[in-house]
Amino acid sequence: MRKKIVSVAIVLLFTCLVVYEGAKAPVSDDKELPNLETVLKEAKEDGYTVRKSTRYDADDTAKDIHIVLYSEEQEVKSLSFDVMGNQTGYGLIKRDSGGRIILDIGYNRDNQVSRKRTYEYVGNNVITEHSYHYDYRGYYDDSGEYHTKCWGIYHEIYSYEYDEQGRKSFMWTGIGEDTTADVDPGFYTSYFFYDEEGRIIREEFGEFGEAYIAYVYDGPLLLKEEVYWVADGANYCASVTEYEYDEEGRMLKWAEYEEDYYSGGAEYEYDEKGRMLKYTQFRGNHKPLQYWTYEYFD
Repeated sequence: MRKKIVSVAIVLLFTCLVVYEGAKAPVSDDKELPNLETVLKEAKEDGYTVRKSTRYDADDTAKDIHIVLYSEEQEVKSLSFDVMGNQTGYGLIKRDSGGRIILDIGYNRDNQVSRKRTYEYVGNNVITEHSYHYDYRGYYDDSGEYHTKCWGIYHEIYSYEYDEQGRKSFMWTGIGEDTTADVDPGFYTSYFFYDEEGRIIREEFGEFGEAYIAYVYDGPLLLKEEVYWVADGANYCASVTEYEYDEEGRMLKWAEYEEDYYSGGAEYEYDEKGRMLKYTQFRGNHKPLQYWTYEYFD
């Protein structure tokens, strides 16, 4: 949908993980993960607001469940479950005294850290992010006992700069030295440009603008994103994403086109309080790929 130039490259890099015997990752001290029923009960007792989402495939078969706990409208914890209610992982968010997120960490079903992201600030602006992914895989030993092991670590660094108005003007993305994955140690750069109303209208990738995204608005609402490749002095449109909103400014749908052909999209449904009720993703043939339903517990 968005940021295809950088995000696709990052995904490809992470899928190139290979086996490294020395990869290490932190492990939680907790031993057992509570099931869905217990989590919902304890969340109610502790006064959390809860959002529950269930993912279904195109055949209406439930695939998994996700829970997010909020305190004073701030997310504090997320938990994942299979359709039987068994917990498969969880995430925690830590904030500083000013409410800024400084740590976002996730654990798998074995209480092993599977991802971690840290944030550094100047004022309210993030200047550096460190993102870690730990590639855990299962295996059986000679006696037939099942184990999990971290086979590789992928560490990515994001560095940001801002203009005099506090708007993001530059982003540098690089690979950390402690990465144990077999990946290209290169880096990526992005430059951001704004109109007189402070809306981002262009994002350029690469030192010489080898690719860019153009943004089109109707007032404050983003109507269209156009992704272009630049080669031999010419601009080639790779994709266009269009957005639609309701009278309240809530997104109703988006659709992506590649060379004028529909390549996928999504639709949103809301309740009377403006909360998400259903989110549906579509394939390039306009048929549903998967969808999520949402429930809320105050």
